[in-house]
Amino acid sequence: MTSSNALKDYDCSLVNITNGQPMTTSLLVAEKFRKRHVSVTRAIRNLECSKQFTEHNFVQSEYIDTTGRANPVHHITKDGFVFLVMGFTGKKAASHKESYIHEFNRIQRLLSRQQSLSWKESREQSREARKAETDAIQRFIDYAFAQGSQNAKMYYMNFTKLTHHALFIKAEMSPIPCRDILNTMQLSFLTSAEYLVGNTILEGMKKGLHYKTIYKLAKDCVDQYADMVGATPLYLPEPDEQTQQYDLPVLAHKPATVSMVSCNGGL
Repeated sequence: MTSSNALKDYDCSLVNITNGQPMTTSLLVAEKFRKRHVSVTRAIRNLECSKQFTEHNFVQSEYIDTTGRANPVHHITKDGFVFLVMGFTGKKAASHKESYIHEFNRIQRLLSRQQSLSWKESREQSREARKAETDAIQRFIDYAFAQGSQNAKMYYMNFTKLTHHALFIKAEMSPIPCRDILNTMQLSFLTSAEYLVGNTILEGMKKGLHYKTIYKLAKDCVDQYADMVGATPLYLPEPDEQTQQYDLPVLAHKPATVSMVSCNGGL
């Protein structure tokens, strides 16, 4: 397989998802281990492994350098990486190996979760619940304006916050859509809470209640539901040291280098 990409496409993190699996590149390996890229590609060519192993774990490609010239690059699997760096010695090299293996494992866990049928089903159900809730909120906004509200549009954010604050323990805003960092159980809780909000809004409007009363009823319903199921924490891995960008996270028991996060209301 051969493809052509800009250099920046290979300069974002240790491990990326390529063709549905965690992979790094010879460019990133060279940069991290402070080696010339040509030395890394030569080492790959000189590996004493089978042709089948090489083709599967060191996928040849190309990148375009700053002069516009095409140069060879390899996409490397975890197995290929381990095979390649066996000969890289020293304390710094050992530390880099650990970092890489940690990232390979983390991305694989992420893929496994996202590829699981139950998570996908829960994610889709949650998306549908959010759509139903926002449709109800839009009707509520028109309803509130008709009753004299001057800031009714703020209720999109207000209703989102009340569900998230009730269900999730968080410390700061996440740049990543909320539903992408929830596990199956949390998606289920959020889905139920959003249906509660939507139904409460519609019932309140049907009865002709004041918009502030409807909001309080919705908040009370969500708070009661959250008391029943319990609030759960959200964790986000630390951003990349160089780019300060977050990779898509894995929600798990809190490891040593994570920070608790809030989440936005994205679908």
